[in-house]
Amino acid sequence: MPCRHRVLLLHKQKTSGRLRYLRFPEGVLFPAPLPEGAALRPAGFSSTRARLLPTGYMREVEVFLALPPGGIAGEPEFSAWARAARGMEVVGGQRDGGEDGEGRTRGMEGNGKDEDDGDVEGDVAILLGAFTAIDPPFAAAAGRGGRFVTLAEARGLPRVELEIMRRAYEHVLG
Repeated sequence: MPCRHRVLLLHKQKTSGRLRYLRFPEGVLFPAPLPEGAALRPAGFSSTRARLLPTGYMREVEVFLALPPGGIAGEPEFSAWARAARGMEVVGGQRDGGEDGEGRTRGMEGNGKDEDDGDVEGDVAILLGAFTAIDPPFAAAAGRGGRFVTLAEARGLPRVELEIMRRAYEHVLG
């Protein structure tokens, strides 16, 4: 079964514990939202694949946002999976604006972890990345049409994204 990946990005204020998520124009997941109708797997679900390490994916996001290496730290203990039913398109994304010449959308290619896209069924791994700077990188987010929001300010997002944000909140703040 194909496996796709998304990254949820957040910033935790070290002094106050305030948690904010990077919201892109399309939603809170990089490189693209989950397919419509996707559902979050129950907590503790584990794919049959080996555990995913987020480091390579974080570098892809750093490049996308023009952040220096180490600007985002992966949270390897966070685990979330979404399920896309047959007939849903599960793709990498088009945030950089096009295809790679072989019919695949660009987004997180180059790390050797995404498979070809298409009209398939499969599990989507949700990885968590935390910005490492004292303050959120507001300018980098704005440069990509994004902004930082709290969970309460995320109303209007698809239910599955709100559930992922809540799960990340519980992971980070306990």
